[in-house]
Amino acid sequence: LLPILWDLPTQTVYSPATGKALEKLLEIFERTFEVQLEPLSAGTIAERMLTGRRRDYEDLRPTRFVKGPDGDNQHPEYPWIAKGPQPKDFLGNEFLLWLWHEADRNNGGIKTEAGEVDIFCDRSLELDCAYGQSGRDSLRGTGPAQMPEARDGLRSGKVPRRAGLTLHAHKRQFEFTFAAEAFSFGTTKLPPVEDADTARTLFEERVALLRDLCQGVDGMFEAFLKVRAGAGWENQVSAIRKWIQQPMKGVAAVA
Repeated sequence: LLPILWDLPTQTVYSPATGKALEKLLEIFERTFEVQLEPLSAGTIAERMLTGRRRDYEDLRPTRFVKGPDGDNQHPEYPWIAKGPQPKDFLGNEFLLWLWHEADRNNGGIKTEAGEVDIFCDRSLELDCAYGQSGRDSLRGTGPAQMPEARDGLRSGKVPRRAGLTLHAHKRQFEFTFAAEAFSFGTTKLPPVEDADTARTLFEERVALLRDLCQGVDGMFEAFLKVRAGAGWENQVSAIRKWIQQPMKGVAAVA
């Protein structure tokens, strides 16, 4: 048995199904409702959000944030993307890196069209080499994004693939693990529901909280894509490159 939430206004089905279970869900859903589901990922969500800007979407290519192993002209290969079905899923990795940079620069604040949200990396951070050279790092603990190993990983060509995040939106706090390419949520902790006098009320309140969480993350992704597909992206990249090379706050540089 698999729980699903069919959000009709956004034409989205939420489910924890993966692998074979997901394949079966897609099959049964189409057979039952005569509706074909399309698995969402960073690339497909970006395509939706950039509707009307097809050329801008097609022109998006992986960004070089650090010098590649073979020199300045080498762009990231994203080996895990090359093996997947959606060639634009690298946007999820760039989005998570952009979030990391913006949150560090603005004390967690990210401006969206729906208002400002606060985002912090906590508990876990996984980095992988976009050039397929230096392997993978898995950091655990309080504030892993502030560990010296995290910035060292970025300097070696790694990008974030998964992170434990704490999001403050709608005056509520959400905790979850975010997988960048799949744009999926795991181990999600919703805010407690107060004054729920029936099981039905509790259920409906938790559904509303889940939608608030998804809207908060979607809002940040829209803010990222507005910059990413705009003329100001190169300036943003320059700022991120300088930030990557800077020593961590409170960590002295070694000559």
